[in-house]
Amino acid sequence: MNLEKIREIEKQHNIKIIYTTMSGSKLYGTDNENSDTDYKGIFIPSVEDVLLKRDKSSIDLSTNKTNVKNSKEDVDITLHSIHNYFNQLSKSETGAVDVLFSMFRKDTIIYETPESKLIKDNYKLFLNKNMKSFIGYALGQTKKFGIKGARYNELDSFVKWLNSIDKDKSIKLENLFDDVKNYIKENNTKYIKFVKAQGSNNEIWDYVSILGKLFHGNVTLEYFTTRINQLYNQFGNRTKTIASTDSKTDFKALSHAYRVAYEVEELLETNFIKFPLNNKEFIKSIKEGKQSYEDVVELIQQILENVDVLLLRSKLPEEADKKEIDKILLSYYKY
Repeated sequence: MNLEKIREIEKQHNIKIIYTTMSGSKLYGTDNENSDTDYKGIFIPSVEDVLLKRDKSSIDLSTNKTNVKNSKEDVDITLHSIHNYFNQLSKSETGAVDVLFSMFRKDTIIYETPESKLIKDNYKLFLNKNMKSFIGYALGQTKKFGIKGARYNELDSFVKWLNSIDKDKSIKLENLFDDVKNYIKENNTKYIKFVKAQGSNNEIWDYVSILGKLFHGNVTLEYFTTRINQLYNQFGNRTKTIASTDSKTDFKALSHAYRVAYEVEELLETNFIKFPLNNKEFIKSIKEGKQSYEDVVELIQQILENVDVLLLRSKLPEEADKKEIDKILLSYYKY
């Protein structure tokens, strides 16, 4: 992305771009030879578009418009209007905060102006204790794909085994209990197990538990097989893609979770986030699957527990200084 491209975008969308930076892994310092290139930027809409209420909150100029994962040749360019950006920043949204502190890393800045320097010089106005976006993202990424990927992998193997069984489908599931117990023992499964639970007549029965779904021994093998296959087909494409790589965890998602937790901890400790990140090599090792899922989750939990303490001690305001931020926003428009 160069000055010529910036001018082309400005003309096409009737905007003034005031800042662009490399973002994502190249900003964090966690990129490798296969990483795609992400750019984020801020623009000021024209006065006419604002007054006529036709201004855009964001502009997506990414090269990959498909659902297929980006390759290293793909380029993602996302530009946010100054109004939208200030709103996101006031809520401490992760992407907006990253762009704010990217202004202090010279080698990843593509384009900057006096307007962006005004944001940089007044960055403390935007800092506040509203860290819900940061913390929510970290927790969500930890749970969403790590556990889901592990559950899918266990089910994937079990379904293949179950569908390969050459037995009369009309037999009761209890006739297969010994085989299922042997499968569980041999594969050391976590989400496929036998449990005891109270039945409708208050007696305690053995059930096969598949990802929390209970199956009584009186159901037929046909019913059991059908339901398990239905359960299997409920998983989305991303989870299946994770499984196809022979990885029980989406380590990329897990690395994002750890990174964001680390960022919010650093922000609360120092009122600043330094790019590239100081622990970039450890984050890369998570992304590459060199750390165990359990260990990383424990680290994230420890960080977030510390974040709770830091929030109580922090002298940051509860909210961003909206009056001063509005003054900066209005200064961009000449009346």
